[in-house]
Amino acid sequence: MKRHRRTDGYRWSAASFGFASPEERQQADLFLADLIGRPQSGSAFAEDVAEDRAVADIRSRAIDGARARRTFLDEASITRAIDDRTSRPELRQLFDAGVAAAVPYRRRADARGTDMTAQLTFYWSAVDTGAARILALLERDRFRCAGTNAVAVHGDVVDAMRAGWTQSGEALAVGALCRGAAPATCPAPHASLHNPTGSTGSDAAHFVDLDRDRIRTVEIAGLFGVDLRGVTSAARPGTAVKNISTAAPFRQVSVVGIRKSGRREIHVARETTRRVESWVDDQSWLCLPFVPGLSYRLFKRRFWEASFHRQWGTSSSISWIAGLTNFYRDNAGLPMGIGDISHIVGEEITDHASHRVGKDVDCYVLEAPPAGSQFPVGFWCSGTRANLELRELVPPDAAAARPEYGVPAGAPIADPRRTTLLDRYATILAYCVATQTVLQAAVWHGGPGLTTRAVAIALDAWDRTAAANAGTTQRPGWRATWGPGPANRAAITNPPASLFIGDGSAAYGAGKPWPLHQDHIHVRFR
Repeated sequence: MKRHRRTDGYRWSAASFGFASPEERQQADLFLADLIGRPQSGSAFAEDVAEDRAVADIRSRAIDGARARRTFLDEASITRAIDDRTSRPELRQLFDAGVAAAVPYRRRADARGTDMTAQLTFYWSAVDTGAARILALLERDRFRCAGTNAVAVHGDVVDAMRAGWTQSGEALAVGALCRGAAPATCPAPHASLHNPTGSTGSDAAHFVDLDRDRIRTVEIAGLFGVDLRGVTSAARPGTAVKNISTAAPFRQVSVVGIRKSGRREIHVARETTRRVESWVDDQSWLCLPFVPGLSYRLFKRRFWEASFHRQWGTSSSISWIAGLTNFYRDNAGLPMGIGDISHIVGEEITDHASHRVGKDVDCYVLEAPPAGSQFPVGFWCSGTRANLELRELVPPDAAAARPEYGVPAGAPIADPRRTTLLDRYATILAYCVATQTVLQAAVWHGGPGLTTRAVAIALDAWDRTAAANAGTTQRPGWRATWGPGPANRAAITNPPASLFIGDGSAAYGAGKPWPLHQDHIHVRFR
């Protein structure tokens, strides 16, 4: 194309070059389109300006991707790559294709015809598409195998990791990018995906060099779909997850958190049956909200802190909890509350000295939120084991930045509601009775006072299930959905005194091994 000498008299389409961003130029275009509608004759100079304008806008739009956090790439690396594109044919061709797609719309818009506004819309759409394709190419560069300088990891995995990386807002590192032997940190059941049969590439890669906070941040952004770009880095790993997004970046790939030999990583993979797991020093863990078919309420008294990303545990612990939620629903007639278990690979967790190894869970008796409220009704237990008292927790202030239930005062709940509620607590304890061989303790203020009632509920559940032929072949009085259970009816017996810890227990109370537990039942597994 012939180049023309610049003058101050070129068409108005170049007037907005002085704006700071392509967004501002776009707004100027649309504003002027509303003001100026008279056509002008075309010229070769105008065509030259249209091409220059498209080049500048695609470049700016791509760089603005970093400023607007639409990419995990930094502004400097994008600028450097685009300005050096002549040395990289693939990028140069992609850039030129974007310009070629945008220029015709720019020229028609500059002609100021009756369709000027429509042509500007098409132009900016072409600019955005060109910039997005450039960013995608530059992002995929981070996934090149060092040995071959090619992207060996399947595109579905790369795209999921790109999206999760961007939403995390963090500067991350990726590894295991070449086809071949899995890294030493990769759990054995997942290692083959790095060297799949019948493929020339790899179906897995890892986020690597993660610390305790960043592994949680990547989990929250990628697995649960929370956009953390507007959250401070320090607050990201504590961001509460109340819902699981159907648009989460990792929604169609397997996700495996790893902590081994002091290293933390996240394995992301493509496979037929999706898996959501973590492995802590070669022990398999699961996440409760990803167990299908469960019905429970996410809950804790510090309601602002209740989060699905705090519900990881060993595989046996999660199997037990899943069985409990089904047992409670079938026998109490409504969902129970589940609070904290552990983080994705354990370690420290706020509000607890325990809950670090995937073998603790907090269980709640709840009632549905009152009309117009989002907060379920929770309860506080006091009194003595011979005369237990229950009161409703004071509901949080919905306008509070950190909604939290308050400790109640006033008169306790009277019968018959009191008895109904105690039976619900006893239903949780009944499941503990039936599965006592896998438990270390169930700690709740009223636990020791409900032992007899708990045994009776467990026996009744067995008898009703057997009578209805609803049990399994091995356990006729135990439904399959109730998870691990007693070998037979005779195994449902009074537990040892050390199982239910509460009022009257030597180990329970202020300054004792087990502090007061008045709003939930804390179950610990062996």
